[in-house]
Parts: sequence; C-alpha cells; structure tokens
Amino acid sequence: SVSSGWNLISLPGKPSDTAVATILAGATGITTVVTTKYPTANGMPCNPTQSPVTYTSDTLTEIAATKAYWVYSTNLTSIRVDIPVMSIQLPPALPLQAGWNLVPVLSLTGAAIGTFISADSYFSSLSWSQAIGYTASTGTFVTLLPNTGANLVVGQGYYVFVARDGVLVP
Repeated sequence: SVSSGWNLISLPGKPSDTAVATILAGATGITTVVTTKYPTANGMPCNPTQSPVTYTSDTLTEIAATKAYWVYSTNLTSIRVDIPVMSIQLPPALPLQAGWNLVPVLSLTGAAIGTFISADSYFSSLSWSQAIGYTASTGTFVTLLPNTGANLVVGQGYYVFVARDGVLVP
C-alpha cells in the first residue's frame, strides 16, 4: 500500500520485470518517484537531492530491488509487483559510502512486506551509527540506533549513516 502523500519504499526482492510502467501498472495517483543514481544520498537525511532521478521527467526507467524510492501519490493506492521465488538466490552486495545512504530493506527469505527485521542484523556488515525511516501514515521520521533492538520494515526504505565506506549484504 502507498499512502496519500510521500512514501519511502523499497521492493522486498528482485521483480520479474523492473520497468517503471510494469511496476506502477494499476497504481492510481502516483505522480512522482524519486531515487538517487547511486545507493548513496550523502547530505541531509531527509533530502534526496544528490543525483536525483525522477519518474516524472522520464529519466527513471526501472524500479530495482537494490534501491529505495520516495513515491508521491495523490491518494491511497497499491503497487503490485511479481517477485518470483527463486530456489537459489545470492544476497545482493550494495556498496555504500561514508555518510548518509538511501537503502532498501530486502528479504531473501520471502518475508512479506511489513515484516520486521533486526536493524543490527541487517546492517551487521556496516559500521553504522543511525538509520532514519519515514512513516507515511503520520508524516514523521523515526530514528533507529544500533544495539537498541530497533527493527526495519521489509518494503520500506531507510537512510543509514555509515562511518566508512562499506558493503551492505542483507
């Protein structure tokens, strides 16, 4: 589900077709989809301005599981994506740079959207100091800290601050 207004989302796995038109087929009211060219956003954690790629300007051609996306919708709608179950699936390796990075929350086990995943486990390959998520229903940002039992949500996107370059292997 995509709420009316801004949403920070990701796909929980690799879709069978990454074309924007396929991913957004049937979803009504979506006017803008923004991400960065690279996994990094480096800058203000709530401002996806570095190398933005925007759907409305026809520069965004695909929606991939390896990125997170800001999606603006004029109404409540649903995005339905075919994510095939694979018997063998290697985990992705997402290179991150020191600073703020916009990242997806993937599930290699096929966990449903909305499932909680330990932030400490998910970011275990990184030297991270905080993550920031966005709750569309309330229009608020939430800060997650290491070693506090914080959870990420499958299907959402997060900004994560890493002290040094690293590779996210979910």
